[in-house]
Amino acid sequence: MVKMQIITDEDAVVIEAVGRVDEADAAGWAQALETALAGGRARIVLNAAALEYIGGAGLRVLARTMRQAACEGREVRLAAASPELEAYLRTIGLWGALPRFARLNDACRLPR
Repeated sequence: MVKMQIITDEDAVVIEAVGRVDEADAAGWAQALETALAGGRARIVLNAAALEYIGGAGLRVLARTMRQAACEGREVRLAAASPELEAYLRTIGLWGALPRFARLNDACRLPR
């Protein structure tokens, strides 16, 4: 189960996710990412400090959001991923596709 909070500031929309995005959470995950896209900010930042896992359905939603953001000249970024999440994203090949930042503040503010 995942708990999510969306925070908007002048530079970015941040999705704070805590827990695991399993199949049962995919619809809520999709809604959170769609809300972030609708925010119109240049950066959509996934604060992954407390995110443990993203299942297949959640990954498909994330990949779709990344494509849509790129088509609109915007960017999805990953902040503060745990070593476990990093290893998982490397295994499935998504690690290199996401701009990554060690700190949330940097992900929200720094240019790529």
